[in-house]
Amino acid sequence: MFNAVIIPQLEYCSQLVFLSENLCSRLMAPFRKLFKYKLNLNQCIPNAILSTNLIYNFHSLYEVKVHSMFTNLVCLLNDPNLAGLTTKIRIRQLQTHLHLAQYPLTDWPFKSSSQFKDNIADLLSVLPQFNLSLECDSSWSNTIQGGVHPLVQILPHQLYLKSFSSFKF
Repeated sequence: MFNAVIIPQLEYCSQLVFLSENLCSRLMAPFRKLFKYKLNLNQCIPNAILSTNLIYNFHSLYEVKVHSMFTNLVCLLNDPNLAGLTTKIRIRQLQTHLHLAQYPLTDWPFKSSSQFKDNIADLLSVLPQFNLSLECDSSWSNTIQGGVHPLVQILPHQLYLKSFSSFKF
C-alpha cells in the first residue's frame, strides 16, 4: 500500500520541485519509523533492510522522484509541439545563464552537491548517480566557439557558481 498510494501521492504533490536526497530522507523518516513499528522491528534496524527487493521493497522517494523527472524530461524533449520547443529553449537559456561552452544535455560539468534552484539543472546533476544519461540529436548541439579551456573546467565548481554572474562577456 505504501509504494502504491503514499509514494505516488508525495511524488505528485512535489512534481514541480526538485527535492534533495537529504530532504526526501527527512520526509520519509516518519513513514520508516511507523513501518518498523507496525512490523515489530527494532527502530535501530538499518533502513536498507526495508528497501531491499527480497524482503519489504520499501521504495525511496528520492529515487522515484529522480526517475519520474528523468522520464518527464525525456518525454518533453521528444515532444514536437510547444512543450518540447519550450523545454529546448529553457535548456539553451540554462547554458547561457551558466556560461557553459557545451550544450548542457551532452556535457553537464556539475556534480550532485550543487543546488541550482532549477529543476533541469538539479536533475542533470544527479543523473550520473543513477547511471542515467541523455543521447541528443546533433542538431541540438550548441557549442560555443573560441577560447582554449572553458572556465567551468578550470575553476572549482563552487567558486564558479558563486562568481559566474560577475563574468563580463
